[in-house]
Amino acid sequence: METGGFRYFTTTARYEHMGAAATQLGVDESTVSRSISRLEKRYGALFDRVGRRVKLNAAGHVLLVHAERILEELDRAEHAIDALHGRDTPPVRLGLLPSLGMHFVPELVTAFGRQNAGVQFQFTQTTRENLRVALMAGELDACIACCKFGDAAVAWEPLWDEEWQVFFPATHPLARRRVVEIADVAGESFLSFRTGERMRDEFDALARRAGISPRVVWEAADVPTLLGLVNLGVGIAVLPESVRGNRGRAAAVRLRGSHKRTVGISWLHGYAQSRNASAFRSFVMANGSHRPGAAILPRGPGAQRESCRRCSDRRLAGGTSSARARWP
Repeated sequence: METGGFRYFTTTARYEHMGAAATQLGVDESTVSRSISRLEKRYGALFDRVGRRVKLNAAGHVLLVHAERILEELDRAEHAIDALHGRDTPPVRLGLLPSLGMHFVPELVTAFGRQNAGVQFQFTQTTRENLRVALMAGELDACIACCKFGDAAVAWEPLWDEEWQVFFPATHPLARRRVVEIADVAGESFLSFRTGERMRDEFDALARRAGISPRVVWEAADVPTLLGLVNLGVGIAVLPESVRGNRGRAAAVRLRGSHKRTVGISWLHGYAQSRNASAFRSFVMANGSHRPGAAILPRGPGAQRESCRRCSDRRLAGGTSSARARWP
């Protein structure tokens, strides 16, 4: 059985539409349709037709599991042969939220690089919705973001939960508190994101639940700007705890009653990935479940338990951006 048929099948299963699968694969829709027909002659009906869309039936779900494994093994073989002949492998294309690029992801990439020298990365930092679109278009191997995407084609592995905290200038009267109530800071000058951005929506929802109307004196597009303004004493900010490692002189104080957000890694079911991308995803799932600010410790025989001292020199800037890098 030609493996191309399995690739057409898994892509159609992902998009639930032969036309969309054909566009993604760069072939005519008739090519995909004929390929699916040949598979169904051998295995029986694999899809239920619902209007112009198709959905996997019970037999289709069984075949999908094994087809994905076959394609993954073939991809591994291809990349192993490339490595044998000294041919370059593609970079790991990783999407992430700007707040995670300040501390967590650089640590994770550095720790992975210690065990996999010479691996290249291509980073894309943007909003959650833009990450979802790029992932669905096959432009990313994986993305690390908060909250699970709703698309059936996207796999998700939760990593850790983090709280929202209040960041105060070092001289603020509440800076030495261990925990504050939202009512304690109701009259403060707040620094936040622009209206419509996810973290601003989260902050506004928190304020509504507390029955306060916060006075936002500055709207910024990225976390580093907000933290810089906090350090200058312009106001206070409510941000996820994963950014506290880059807070400078600002104090990070727990916010009582704030809900937690879940950070996880997402990737497309059945999408052909490079050996390095698959290895990085496995590494994240094995080593990424930790509290923000804790050292990521490589696991496995002989692994050295060491902190990521060099991470501060490799932080990724906030905002929408794309960059390439080689670690370590």
